[in-house]
Amino acid sequence: MRYAHLVHVVGIILIALAVALGFTALVAWYLGDGDAPAFVITALAGAVIGWVAYWRTQLTRDLSVREGYAVVTLAWLGVGLLGALPYLLT
Repeated sequence: MRYAHLVHVVGIILIALAVALGFTALVAWYLGDGDAPAFVITALAGAVIGWVAYWRTQLTRDLSVREGYAVVTLAWLGVGLLGALPYLLT
């Protein structure tokens, strides 16, 4: 199993989640919700972690089925942890 490939794909997923959290922060800020800073911090943390994971690794060929299962497992774990961060910050 090529762990660098797993990290690369999970990094892309975390970047996508950071973009979604950025939109959530914009909506929270527009509505005057006090939780906007928590979403901004979470979006920045996800973007930094995702970008470092994406930038430091390289996807040279397609993933195998076994690696695909590992990506799904790691992505669920990463998205769950990153998605829980705004709740912990507020």
